[in-house]
Amino acid sequence: MKKRSLIKLNLPVSRTILLIFLLAASVLIFFGRIIYVGSVQTKQTDDMVTHTYRVMEQVDNIRIGVSESEGLVRSYLITGEEQILNKLTKVHLSIQDAAATAHLMAVDSTQKAWLGELSTTLKRSGTEQQAFVTNQKPIAKATELDAKGSKLAQQINEQISSIRDRQQILLQQRTRVSEQTEQRLIKIAVAGAILVILFIAVLLWQLDKDIRLRKKAEQEIRESEVKYRKLIEGPGIITFTANLKGEFEFISAKAKVLTGYSPLELQGKSFAVLVPEQWQSQVLEKFVEQFNDRTFEMVVRFPIETKDKEQKWVKLTSLIISAEEQVIGFQCTVKDISDEMEAESKLKESEELIQTLLNNTHEGFFMVDRNLTIRVMNRPAREGMEMRTGKKVEIGMHLLSVIPETVMEQAAENFERVFNGEYVEYEAKYDTENGVQWLRISHSPVMENGKEITGAAVVTSDISSIKQNEERIREADQKIRAMLSSTEEGFYMISPDYNIVMINEAGKKILRNIAGKPVRENDQILEFIREERKEVFRAMVEKVMRGVIQETETMIETEEGEQWYHNTYFPVRNEKNQVIAVCIAAKNITERKLVDRAWEKIREEREEYQFRLQSILDNTPLIMFIKDVEGRYLLINRSFKEEFSLTEEEVVGKTDFDFESDEDAIRYREADEKVLHTLEHVQTEETVHMADGEHNLLIVKFPLFDKDEIVYGVGGIATDITERVQARQKLVDAKKKAEAAELLQEQFLANMSHEIRTPLNGIIGMTNVLQNTSLDTEQEEFVQIIRQSSDNLLMLINDILDLSKIKAGKLSVENIVFDLRKILEQAVAPFRLKAKEKEIELLLHVEESLPAEFCGDPLRITQVFSNLLSNAMKFTEQGSIKLHVKQLQRSGNDCELSFTVSDTGIGIPEERLGSIFRNFEQVAAETTRKYGGTGLGLSITRQLCELMGGNVRVESELHKGTVFCVTLPLVVVQQSSTATNGKDVKEVLQVGQLAGKTILVAEDNEINQLVIHHVLQQVGIITTIVNNGKEAVDLLETGQQFDLIILDLQMPLMNGFQTSTYIREKLELSTPIVAMTASALRNEKMKCFELGMNEYLTKPFVPADLFAVLSRFLLAQPLQVKQQQKKDEQQGPVFYNLSHLYEMEDVEYFCEVLHLFLSTTPPLLNEIHEAVLYENWEQVYKKTHRLKSSLGILQMNLMLALVTTIEQQAKEEKQLELIPEELKRVNELYELVRPMIEAELEKAAEVNN
Repeated sequence: MKKRSLIKLNLPVSRTILLIFLLAASVLIFFGRIIYVGSVQTKQTDDMVTHTYRVMEQVDNIRIGVSESEGLVRSYLITGEEQILNKLTKVHLSIQDAAATAHLMAVDSTQKAWLGELSTTLKRSGTEQQAFVTNQKPIAKATELDAKGSKLAQQINEQISSIRDRQQILLQQRTRVSEQTEQRLIKIAVAGAILVILFIAVLLWQLDKDIRLRKKAEQEIRESEVKYRKLIEGPGIITFTANLKGEFEFISAKAKVLTGYSPLELQGKSFAVLVPEQWQSQVLEKFVEQFNDRTFEMVVRFPIETKDKEQKWVKLTSLIISAEEQVIGFQCTVKDISDEMEAESKLKESEELIQTLLNNTHEGFFMVDRNLTIRVMNRPAREGMEMRTGKKVEIGMHLLSVIPETVMEQAAENFERVFNGEYVEYEAKYDTENGVQWLRISHSPVMENGKEITGAAVVTSDISSIKQNEERIREADQKIRAMLSSTEEGFYMISPDYNIVMINEAGKKILRNIAGKPVRENDQILEFIREERKEVFRAMVEKVMRGVIQETETMIETEEGEQWYHNTYFPVRNEKNQVIAVCIAAKNITERKLVDRAWEKIREEREEYQFRLQSILDNTPLIMFIKDVEGRYLLINRSFKEEFSLTEEEVVGKTDFDFESDEDAIRYREADEKVLHTLEHVQTEETVHMADGEHNLLIVKFPLFDKDEIVYGVGGIATDITERVQARQKLVDAKKKAEAAELLQEQFLANMSHEIRTPLNGIIGMTNVLQNTSLDTEQEEFVQIIRQSSDNLLMLINDILDLSKIKAGKLSVENIVFDLRKILEQAVAPFRLKAKEKEIELLLHVEESLPAEFCGDPLRITQVFSNLLSNAMKFTEQGSIKLHVKQLQRSGNDCELSFTVSDTGIGIPEERLGSIFRNFEQVAAETTRKYGGTGLGLSITRQLCELMGGNVRVESELHKGTVFCVTLPLVVVQQSSTATNGKDVKEVLQVGQLAGKTILVAEDNEINQLVIHHVLQQVGIITTIVNNGKEAVDLLETGQQFDLIILDLQMPLMNGFQTSTYIREKLELSTPIVAMTASALRNEKMKCFELGMNEYLTKPFVPADLFAVLSRFLLAQPLQVKQQQKKDEQQGPVFYNLSHLYEMEDVEYFCEVLHLFLSTTPPLLNEIHEAVLYENWEQVYKKTHRLKSSLGILQMNLMLALVTTIEQQAKEEKQLELIPEELKRVNELYELVRPMIEAELEKAAEVNN
């Protein structure tokens, strides 16, 4: 034991001595370092002094150079010698070298700054001197040099003097520093020597002390063995000695109390018998670590397992046992710490709970000691610091190292105040990567035993959201105030104690008008409320404070008169939905009040007006009603209720479906919707059932508009036309009878004409033969009477036939070019012989300004004036007969002519002037006996004039003569190269050189293809024909070029409209396009032009029209064609007209057209009939449109009219029930005309042969 004790004591003694040696060495090194640094500083000071002297030398050189350069410049300006310039350049270079050298020798930034300023001034001086000697006249600028040079020289000298003074001061300072350094080094050396001597003395004293202590320790060890044994027997503590294998060599007697094992039971056994298996490796590792590191003392805590399998916590203290510097075992003390471990566990659990609570709170919390070292910290505090600084923060770190530098100074001051016992709270703003963060930071002192302040506790609360809300509130408040200041409505917010919290200018104005004094925020609002209104106002505010919105209207007397306000009281709530204030919005409703009063008056007037209107409606015999846009009745009059035996309650608010059959109601509704859609009136005839039977009503429906021109309903007026319908039916029946009678009359006249003309022709012929034979006077007289009677009879027959033709509508009017003077001369010529016999002057006068040629019907014009001249010749015995022609008016080529036939005959009584144009009417019976005639001539004349679009009137006076005035509209024909028909056009176009032009024709009708091809071929045009628009587009896409394109509008696959659009938009071709269609609707024509077509022709076309169009697009000089009105446009019910085909003078073409018509028409009629049976109206429309083209070419007007009607009905799908009957008539007409066409074909074939 003694040996082990000595080993233990050797280590502390040797350490003390070693420590003293180390301190002595450190002192020597420290003083050596100080002496070395001092010597280095001294050397640096010497060097700096040397450099300073050199800098001052260079500055002196600069001063000398500046003075020398100034003198040289002045000399040059006076003498102008070039040698001076060379010397001046060298001086400038020497100045620059001196300045650069001085700058390099400068030892600190201050010197460099001084020298930099001097260099700048030197450069400016050199530049100005150089400018004087190079650019200025020497003598003239000498004075200026003196002024500027002296100023710069003075400035340079001042800078140099300043630098020298500063360098002198610096030199003195550095010399003084050098001396002080040397003195300090001497003192340090002396102090170092003294310290070394002291350390040696202490070392010797310590060695002596250690020797004495060692002897004393050996004695104490011997004495302590007894005490140690007693100590071992202390309560709860056992001792044991173990070898390096961990086996017990010695164990105290109290081991049984702690472990349940007696010392004998444990002697020689391994210490591991007491250690649980899971702890054995950890405990062994501690002993191994102590052995390897030669650690004198080792403490470890772990559980042991007693003999009764009870677990106890112990604290083991192990000391190394050495012998001859070798570890031979361990001396251990074991203390039972189960109670401590239990208390420690509870404390740890408590600390963990506290830490958990701290970590789960939103506030950051940490504690620091007085050194500002972090001792406690929760998670939010750590994360916040890391976010604000970007550093890793741990407990034990210094607080100032983990907070932003910007707040370090303030933080130190705050903690200083806290350590003095103050409570500190403030708000701080931090810029982080996630944006601005606001914290409320609270510092409170931490006191130990309630006396000494040992640290500070800090709580940080993130108030960023509060600050953001405050900012939002502030912005919202600004916006609200801005908004309220811009509104005309009064607005004020009051607190529960009636203080004005917020008020806008309009609100101030209102309160000022009430109280007559200015108002400010925080004033009591009750001061601005009239006394009689205060209780009411308080009651309103109390209700609003309970959450009930209130509204009132008040009137205020102002200088402007009465002002009415609508006040709305509503609550203002906080985030807890508690009412904290009351807002009042006061809107000026003065105008509305005035309007309400006006509307009230208007309502009263409207009610009066409605009463009067209803009174008017009720007293009218017409049925009247008004419906809304949904068909509900809004108003009916008395006639409506009486006629239909209905009350107002049974009708108003209901629709026709409520009291009519579905069929009738649907029909009525369709009429209503048509009115609403077209916004035009609709007139219908309806048969309705009434109490006394069926009635016919004529119903006119019209849209009703409000003041904004928006339809709000349909008005209706119904008239009972039952009697009118019955009368109309009687007229229809009478008309049918009259038409039947007229047809019989026509047939009778035709037959009688044939039967009478045949014998009459024989009579007239034989009379002519008798006149050429030998006759006596009496026989000649008899023959003359026979001849005159025959002529009268023939004239009577002709007049009757003409009249019957006009009445039947069969008299045609042509529209061809004629020479006006020529036909009038022809009309007058037959009467010249008679006028000569009666010695009457017959005159014809046509104004010279009239054009020569007109377009009209020359035959009918001749017939009109023949009748008038015949009458004039008949009733004039002496005097003259005149035919005068003049122009009344003209617009372009449209001209209106006046023809006047005047005579000096017997005249007409005034009372007979109104009847002379009637059939079979003459002036008097004796006139007929004396002058003869049928009384039909003037009637025919009037009807012929009207047929040609003109009129005839008569002026006469008995025994003084008669004047007949005829007005006719005619078309002037310009005098140029013109053509009137296909033949003339062909001849003109041969000159126009259309030959070789190429035209693409898209047409699906074979007859039309043949006609167009033949017409164009006659003038040498190359024609390419395709069957539809798709084929046309495909051909154009190949790149083939054409001079012109003709498109039929109705074609399969792609019609004319689609084809034109494709050509213009997709192919982007500008080739002229001519539309050709059997329709002549204006909107269709406009659509063609909108889609990019250039011209529009209707079928059947006149070749002259086609050639005129072609010449306009294909010739430089377009052809002028006299427009000839088609005969079929005004002809009566003729079956066909082939005259235009005859004009072609091509029999083969003529026959081919007729053949094609006969072969294609029957199948087409069958297809139309089949489509009608299956009610495929789209096909009916397409097939009839195709048939129209063929009928138009042959000008079959009756069939064309019927087919056009069917086409329109199929397109609109209206009156479809009439189509079968109409189609039947088309078939009948075809069967009637077919043999006629076949006969024409046979006739043409014979001519061809």
